[in-house]
Amino acid sequence: WSSDVCSSDLSDDELRLFMHICQRRGLDPFARQVYCMRRKEFNPETERYEDRMSIEASIDGFRLMAERTGKFDGDSSFSRRGRMRASFTGVLK
Repeated sequence: WSSDVCSSDLSDDELRLFMHICQRRGLDPFARQVYCMRRKEFNPETERYEDRMSIEASIDGFRLMAERTGKFDGDSSFSRRGRMRASFTGVLK
């Protein structure tokens, strides 16, 4: 797995879970539609920050899921000189 797609310190079980969720949602991590990474999260019981696996859809993943609903009528993203400067995305009906 590429380190820009998935955190390199995932356990085998976490990697299997990520692959299962990708397959179930129909998202392709190699097309950068979904990412798996570690985030620090505060645990109030131990009063410490702990690493936690996080699976996050990219804007392209969200667009794909919106298109599949049949109600997606584009978005309001714009670019300037070929590079995206800002994105204001919403599902338009």
